[in-house]
Amino acid sequence: MASKTGSLAVVADEPALAARLRDTLMGGRLDCTFEATSLEELASEHPNGRIAVLVLRLGTTRDQILGAFKSACSLFEDTPIVGIWPDGLRREDRRAVMTGIDGLLAESQIESALVSTVQAVRSGLICLPRRMPNGTQAESLSSREKQVLGMLIMGFTNAEIGRRLYLAESTVKSHLSSAYTKLGVRSRKDAAAIILDPNGGLGTGILAISGA
Repeated sequence: MASKTGSLAVVADEPALAARLRDTLMGGRLDCTFEATSLEELASEHPNGRIAVLVLRLGTTRDQILGAFKSACSLFEDTPIVGIWPDGLRREDRRAVMTGIDGLLAESQIESALVSTVQAVRSGLICLPRRMPNGTQAESLSSREKQVLGMLIMGFTNAEIGRRLYLAESTVKSHLSSAYTKLGVRSRKDAAAIILDPNGGLGTGILAISGA
């Protein structure tokens, strides 16, 4: 049996998924001591002893899930947290890690990687299991994609970007679509949030080459 330096907790709003998480942990000889359907419930019921690792799956939309990650990090700031991401949504590793969580798994990776991820974050590591070869792991932005994104952040429309860069508007849209996919976002607003975030590490490189 693994030594206990604290208690494992599972917070999930879907009973079937909570059972999968609990059974997988137990199968890996890790005891799940606390289960709750909300962060508030766990915060009110867990004893004063430190939670070793919190496994979290709340919400159905991207914003709800990321919000739950952020709230968990605020409520349990000294606890390693492993977030579970729905298979039906594009996984956003960068944004998830920026909320403060320590590990991220897709639902389909629970049985194969949950135990090792819990053990890794318990040891102080950040753990993002590699995606399958056909996944959408973030790629590096091309110089043109950075240039188009930089002009987007400056407030130019697609047509204006096209005129300044001597590109067809359809080509500008294509560059933006590719950049959104690489960033794991779906809109101008989301792209701007990542690029302008002071902790994101993207703004300087993109805005520096935004001029035509």
